[in-house]
Amino acid sequence: MSLLDIAVEVGTPFYCYSLNSICKNYREFADNIPGSMICYAVKANPNIAIIKAIANMGGGADVVSGGEIRRAMAAGVPVDKIVFSGIGKTREEIEFALENNIYQINAESKEELELINQVASSKGIKASVAIRVNPNIDAKTNDKITTGLKTNKFGIPEEYIDEIFAKDFSNINLLGISVHIGSQISNLNIFLDVIKKIKVIISRIEKLEHKILRIDLGGGLGITYANDDNIPSITEYTRLLRENICNLGYKIICEPGRAIVGNAGVLVTKVLYTKSNDVVKHVVVDAGMNDLIRPALYGSKHRIVLVKKNKNLPEEEVDIVGPICESDDVFAYKYKMQQVTSGDMLAICDVGAYGASMSSTYNSRPLIPEVLVNGNQFAIIRKRGSYEEMLSQDIMPNWENFE
Repeated sequence: MSLLDIAVEVGTPFYCYSLNSICKNYREFADNIPGSMICYAVKANPNIAIIKAIANMGGGADVVSGGEIRRAMAAGVPVDKIVFSGIGKTREEIEFALENNIYQINAESKEELELINQVASSKGIKASVAIRVNPNIDAKTNDKITTGLKTNKFGIPEEYIDEIFAKDFSNINLLGISVHIGSQISNLNIFLDVIKKIKVIISRIEKLEHKILRIDLGGGLGITYANDDNIPSITEYTRLLRENICNLGYKIICEPGRAIVGNAGVLVTKVLYTKSNDVVKHVVVDAGMNDLIRPALYGSKHRIVLVKKNKNLPEEEVDIVGPICESDDVFAYKYKMQQVTSGDMLAICDVGAYGASMSSTYNSRPLIPEVLVNGNQFAIIRKRGSYEEMLSQDIMPNWENFE
């Protein structure tokens, strides 16, 4: 499909995803660790059409909120393939998860376990629970997406695990161990360190005569954003799992998100203006940090390419910026690319994960469309938001002095 053709019908900016790439990435996980449960991390891209595509191939869902449970169910993910993670589960969310008999809740604190036990007791059921361990291992990734250190809010420190498994929760089945130390991890040795730590913890637990049935390894495998990124492939990552933990007789759960959808998407945006001074040339586009916040939030770098190139134009160094009233609304600094003019279209690459999912209506800008390409056809899987819909969310107070 031509992005230019899609832009004529949909307008800019918009996200565009390749169904073929999503399916290929998922199958690479599923085929290389057979017998394991691949639970797609919904937070990476929560569009129901994306989740359904993965569910159609046999995938499950890793969710972190009551809303994501509902999205997974709406997409057709069987409840016995839904794993509920997250540090701040509410009573209502736990009740909903238990009422729908999801596969597993990953508990992140002793206090959460006590609440799960209370809710399960009130419903007369046994909750299937895994304990999320904080192994105090540095993922060597961006500080804002690392989750496996004691200074992070996630999980239970390993020194408290024995105490928890020794406790009798009358309405909880403690079936397994869960771990997730961060995202965009680029070194396989870090995953190997996590596996070694998990083995030690499980050995201690089983000495307490408590049987572990499941190991939830989380996700975290990175993708290539810049040309000089050195990221392990899905095949290399899954080989490490096969050789070091999948062969031990436990049910293995793997929760990739970015690695399935990240490289399957682009953000297509149109050049509005080019403006120069004696310091810098700015290329102003119609997408903003509300559509892709990763560069502003994480300092991340995405490849940016012209949708239609003109070989006769020279290359230049520019800052590619959006229209938001923030100085940090910049997609790339000092970026070398072919000279562009107003009306040209750019594709910001690798935005299938944490693009649309982290988007907002900041500056009162409606949410932009999501498009899914399947061979020689495409479908709009989220329509462009309207000003009317956005304004209708606000409610005027009915006060006599507020007219």
